[in-house]
Amino acid sequence: MKLAYDPQRVLDVAAQGAGELGHDNPVPPDNPLWVDYSLERDPDEARSLLRAAGHEGLTLDMYTSSYDPVFTPMALALSDAVAEAGITVNIRNASADSYYSQIWMQQPLMATYWFTGRPVDQLLNQIFRGGSSYNETAWADDTFDAMLDDARREIDDDKRRTLYQDAQRYIVDHSGSITPMFADRLVGLSRDVVNYYEHGFEFDYLNIGLAGSEGER
Repeated sequence: MKLAYDPQRVLDVAAQGAGELGHDNPVPPDNPLWVDYSLERDPDEARSLLRAAGHEGLTLDMYTSSYDPVFTPMALALSDAVAEAGITVNIRNASADSYYSQIWMQQPLMATYWFTGRPVDQLLNQIFRGGSSYNETAWADDTFDAMLDDARREIDDDKRRTLYQDAQRYIVDHSGSITPMFADRLVGLSRDVVNYYEHGFEFDYLNIGLAGSEGER
């Protein structure tokens, strides 16, 4: 699937180009530990790999919903992009109010998202370490887990950065997740709001006076 699809097409269709390419690396490019690494799109190689696995083409169901407005256009763009490799992706729209209770982590192919404003160590361990309760693809790889362990115990900054970057490359090459893009998010504030700060998805409610009673929110 990673060889078959085009991340640029997904970004253009799903987010109207408002974002950055992910290239299947879950660490965003604005993170200081991010590494510039990606696979070249190769539908012919994807088709060849399918044949080697005994498949003349492949048909899959991908679940999405209106829970997030990006989900369905993202799924449709992915479906269009992989068709050249002989992969048919049928889009299945599920109810938004039960998507994360009945579809998420229960169907083999589903649209999902993560807010990425968190440390690399948390991001990689929480979502990709074998056995983690948030490991959406149930991917378990002892080599990858050992990379995370080595990075956690390393006290030299440069060496630790290299270890986390090696882990990112390993995710691109081996994991079961596809991260085509990091979509921008627009935040609108009144001119009356002052001292507003934000890091990732963590709003600073205290500094903008929104942590008081219900009437103050």
